[in-house]
Amino acid sequence: MRFSIDWEKIINDDEDPPAELMVTSAMDGEEHKEGLSNLSNTELTEKIRRLKRSLSGTIGARLSDGGKKLRANIKLHEGELERRQRVGSQKEVASSSAKSILYFCWHSG
Repeated sequence: MRFSIDWEKIINDDEDPPAELMVTSAMDGEEHKEGLSNLSNTELTEKIRRLKRSLSGTIGARLSDGGKKLRANIKLHEGELERRQRVGSQKEVASSSAKSILYFCWHSG
């Protein structure tokens, strides 16, 4: 049994062009944030510096979205760094308070 394929019907040049392919990151926001938590503060700061340099250079101007995703990525990285700084400050205050309480208990007992 032979099949006959009408290629003119299948491949028609008069049809609309194929839809554009939009490539996005494979990681969603949460997965990306988890990836950031694995970076040291130094690595995170360096990555922010590199991303900003890319945005301000010729790469940012040539991006199809005008650098919108790159700016969002920078904000995400900066937010992680700020979060760490806030947590670090809170840890320092808590540590200082705990030391004061221990000192007071030690010397008043």
